[in-house]
Amino acid sequence: MEAKNYALTFAAVVAAAIFCYAVFVVGTALLPKEHGEGANESSPYEILLRAAEKPAGYDTYTYAYVDDIDGYPIETRMVKSRLFSTLKVQSPVFEKAIYSAGGADALCISFYGNTSCSQVDANSSLAQSFSSMNSSFLGGRTERNVNALAIYNRSGAMAFEGGVGESEVGGKKCQLIKYVLDYSKLTLVDLRDLGMSPNDPVLLYSKDYTFEYCIDNESNTLSAKLDYTYLGEPRETITLIKEALWGSADAAEAVHPALGNTNETEALFLEAINVEKNVLSCARNATTKDACVRNYAVSNDLPDLCLLAGGAKDRCILTLAPQALRSDLCPSVDNASFRDDCWIEMGARKKNASFCENVLDVEKRSYCASLLANSTNSTANASVCAADSQCFTAGCSAQLCVPESGKGTITTCEMRPEFECLKFTTCGCVQNRCEWKNNENYMACMQSMTGANASS
Repeated sequence: MEAKNYALTFAAVVAAAIFCYAVFVVGTALLPKEHGEGANESSPYEILLRAAEKPAGYDTYTYAYVDDIDGYPIETRMVKSRLFSTLKVQSPVFEKAIYSAGGADALCISFYGNTSCSQVDANSSLAQSFSSMNSSFLGGRTERNVNALAIYNRSGAMAFEGGVGESEVGGKKCQLIKYVLDYSKLTLVDLRDLGMSPNDPVLLYSKDYTFEYCIDNESNTLSAKLDYTYLGEPRETITLIKEALWGSADAAEAVHPALGNTNETEALFLEAINVEKNVLSCARNATTKDACVRNYAVSNDLPDLCLLAGGAKDRCILTLAPQALRSDLCPSVDNASFRDDCWIEMGARKKNASFCENVLDVEKRSYCASLLANSTNSTANASVCAADSQCFTAGCSAQLCVPESGKGTITTCEMRPEFECLKFTTCGCVQNRCEWKNNENYMACMQSMTGANASS
């Protein structure tokens, strides 16, 4: 892996994150102002300006919010003090966290049960992008926000709809402010002062920005909504502020897992980025999104990704969880019949009859118990077969090798890649159990199809 390739990939992800941040820069300026400042007597712009100026007196804060971008939630948490700063961005796919303290920077990636952290030094391929991401979210926020509001206001780019209204978010009353932002009214000088250019994606690909905010001064929480058009399609981002604590930063936030190998962190990051890229690509079409995510998960053996497959989640889990021996995913199957099938296949794969106890259907539970009667984890010792003639194929794809008691087993009709390998083997009695017989061609096929141990 070349460092320049990684840097470009990282930069692309950072650019995407900063794009959302740039679109929402005024929104993130809507930090709660002091209680009792008489906001109801102020104009919408004055409320925004005072709110944007709020952090200026603090070098310590905790700020956390969740963006729901077209149904894809991303949680951001920023903690800053004079001694350290921490930024964590958690998506449904993975978490990236950057830690800065005492002149030392670290990047941590958590991706479906795997976590890797490494130090980011001046010579690292991460250094430039790391610095850009850190400063874009944590550094100079107050100045940028106040400056942006002033430019939008003087240029007439922001047009408020009505005055200051009242609304309610999560059972709490808040002040409602709504305005339209028209970038076409900004001059080249305005764009330069905003750190933008005429070729900025915010200008090229999106338009019709309408912002709506609710500020709750007493609890220091707020919500925000952005409607806009991206490449001709309507888009929506909803933000809910979880924490806005000024003058408070828990020192425990500066603690990160032990640092390891940089190459491992980079590799995990690249893998996570690639998966998220494909999930976001699937999300572009609401009609095909679920099937798209499921197909990607199955093709790449990513059982955790099934949880994002919506209506295709159950079949996705039923396909991948037993194969990966992920019994923790079976309870996430909504369809009761499919959930029973998940437990039966899990028991068969792990050769553990205790999984049968989770099967709700009486007939299926009885079959599960008989199928695993001779399991090493079973209390029964009766043999299920004595000869090949006592073993039969079953299932929608004839993928199961079962004793006579299981001849009528019905499964969901999933066509898995490894089923192609069954043409190289036969169903027979192996050590008093009905199993597919191992041979060189069968095992080679299984390894090429799944990478799994064909004897398991």
